[in-house]
Amino acid sequence: MVRFTHHKPQRPSLQLILLILIPAVGFGGWPVITRLSGSPTAAWTNVILMGITSLAMFAYYGLYSRELWTDPLSTKQGVGITIAAVLNSVALILFGLLIQRYPQYVPIAQALMPMVSLFGAWKFLGQHVSGGQAVCMGMACLFIGLSGYFTPPKQ
Repeated sequence: MVRFTHHKPQRPSLQLILLILIPAVGFGGWPVITRLSGSPTAAWTNVILMGITSLAMFAYYGLYSRELWTDPLSTKQGVGITIAAVLNSVALILFGLLIQRYPQYVPIAQALMPMVSLFGAWKFLGQHVSGGQAVCMGMACLFIGLSGYFTPPKQ
């Protein structure tokens, strides 16, 4: 059963606004920038993107996070994270192909991403769905359903 919760709105801090906007620009912008660059294949885009991302993550967590050095993983945690990493890698490879071959359908994939996370958190983790989240999920479903009517056929 979906439970709706309501939270009193707060005025967001500048730090929160930046934490929202910078990832949105980064995740929303990299596909546009790679297309503008004229990258010859999705393979080059993904290799460079994941290589630099991996180095940045190792540098950040290796230098600034004590958790990496003080909280070892159990076998179950290591296997779960490895499965998630493989899933993420496959998704990035296929998303790059989608951008390259069928760019008109990228917004559908982008709309589905938070829906999958929200549904999974509700179904498998028992997290509650807020009224705002439910409305946004409904709007995303509507967008996905209508997008087929407004997407021009590929020529």
